Amino acid sequence: MREDNMPVGKTIIAKGFEPDNFICWAELNDENIMRLDLQEPGVVYEILEGREEDKCYGIVEKTIKTSDRDVISEQLSIESAKEPITASVMMLRVIRKSGVTAPVGRHPIKLADASGIQTAFNIKEDGIPVGVYTLLSGIPPQTCVVKLPFEYVLGPEAAHINTGGQTGYAKTAWNLLCCRAILSDKELSKETCIIAFNVKADDLLWVDKENTELKSEDLELYKLMKLEPKPFEDVKIFAPEHPVEINEPNSLRFDAIAFSWRWNDIKDQLHFAISPEDWDDKLEALLTDLCSIEEIQSFDDAILELEYMIREGERGWVTSRTGATHHSATALKAKRILEGIRNRFRGLIEGKSEPLPIEDLLVKGRLSVIDVQRLSEPAQRLVFSKVHADTIRKLEEGTAGVKKIVYLIDELNKFAPKAAKPPISGIRDIIDDIAARGRSIGAILMGIEQYPSQISDTTTGNVSTFILCRMKAPELDAHLYRGISNQVRQVIQRLPKGYAVIVHDTFTSPIIIRFPRPPCAQHRPIEYDLLSYIASKTPRKNRADVIKEFQKILKEKPYEELREILHKYIDQGLLPKDLVQAYLNEKARAGSGHVKRS
Repeated sequence: MREDNMPVGKTIIAKGFEPDNFICWAELNDENIMRLDLQEPGVVYEILEGREEDKCYGIVEKTIKTSDRDVISEQLSIESAKEPITASVMMLRVIRKSGVTAPVGRHPIKLADASGIQTAFNIKEDGIPVGVYTLLSGIPPQTCVVKLPFEYVLGPEAAHINTGGQTGYAKTAWNLLCCRAILSDKELSKETCIIAFNVKADDLLWVDKENTELKSEDLELYKLMKLEPKPFEDVKIFAPEHPVEINEPNSLRFDAIAFSWRWNDIKDQLHFAISPEDWDDKLEALLTDLCSIEEIQSFDDAILELEYMIREGERGWVTSRTGATHHSATALKAKRILEGIRNRFRGLIEGKSEPLPIEDLLVKGRLSVIDVQRLSEPAQRLVFSKVHADTIRKLEEGTAGVKKIVYLIDELNKFAPKAAKPPISGIRDIIDDIAARGRSIGAILMGIEQYPSQISDTTTGNVSTFILCRMKAPELDAHLYRGISNQVRQVIQRLPKGYAVIVHDTFTSPIIIRFPRPPCAQHRPIEYDLLSYIASKTPRKNRADVIKEFQKILKEKPYEELREILHKYIDQGLLPKDLVQAYLNEKARAGSGHVKRS
């Protein structure tokens, strides 16, 4: 698309195409009538009404072809040999700088400049850069960076972001970009921390590693957005203790910080680890009773208490030391459930590692990742509920050390489904609570899932920003998208990877954006297998220093010298030959396609 000051068409007033206060119709002139890129949804025109102090803009919502014949006339008319008279007309959403709403007359139109695009969509100068305004035909010359207003993302006016789309269309990548933009802002980084939950695969495990897959077009987008394409600096990775390997993390990251909880740490969240099939009011009453007994300090204590109650019970009823009475069948079920949790959650509970250090999460400018991808869904719910309870308490008490906590949750549908039975509905209630009142206390939700329509209505109803990557038609037919035009929904179905449509509370219309690959790696770095092997052969007390020195060698040594060093490691029996050769081959391939940054 070109940018110039010459009119490319005009607004029209014709029967069936009368303007009102919010829309008008326009057509291109003969010179541009065949240019489809000027008729795309999202193209912005300046309507030349002649009032410089109050410019008027029109955003293309749809383009239609019309004819002077209907279908039957076209087929049966005796004049069918003649070509019908046809026209292409664009429907424009009208926005004036002053906010005045009035019908548009007959005026020339030209492509809006970058300032006009900002005015038309109500994009503010200050905000969080999240992409570059684009069209499906490409980024136009009128380069416009799309920014989300601080106060509508992180409160207090509004808050929360939800990202939906098909697998493989860069949902997580966009969220990492947004997190980078938030923590790159000097003022925001002084009061904000981000806690991310890695629920599946390893998308969020390499946030402190360089992305070697960045292309020249990615670097150009970062330059336009005024962001540095570098990984996160202040990062902590946490993972539950391994169920077999004492003090080792149950994670793909061998250097993750292992944690483990005891009975007293999680007894208040224990119900989230129980399946809906087992849950009922009787079980809830018994577990509440057990949790109130101070003498119970471990799962073993709780199980022994239940065994004693069952043994001493009479006529199908048992009595706890608090004096409460429960049915013996409920006590037997509770015993079975607690034994199952103790065995299945081994490592996460009653391991040798220390509990998760909440203070280490609540550090200004820090991105913390809690890796739960190897845990079952009940265990994942337990981890989330415990972390939320501990962090939100400190936030409400004013002892958090930060003013804002961003919870980045992948696979949000696991935690806040629209249809959920207890105790899963309790997790949904937590998410709903963050969405409903989080903006006023500094708790911000960034959720990612394939199907936003399956998320709780309370959560989606309080989200100020939706990022819509490529989606299929059945999802877009859901009630959640009723405010989006059919034309924009059709665009969403065709979005390439790296494109998204933003629907935001303060924007006048949905905006198509292009965004770069994330600044950090999303896949295991090529050197990680070597580091992992070295770590497995090194005593824990020396591991950090050995790994640091080895990383320095991998990073700083030229390829030929590095190859010699690694072969010496092979000769000394410190590394296997096949692992070293695989690394060198991949490094050679990566080096040949790497883009150097200026």
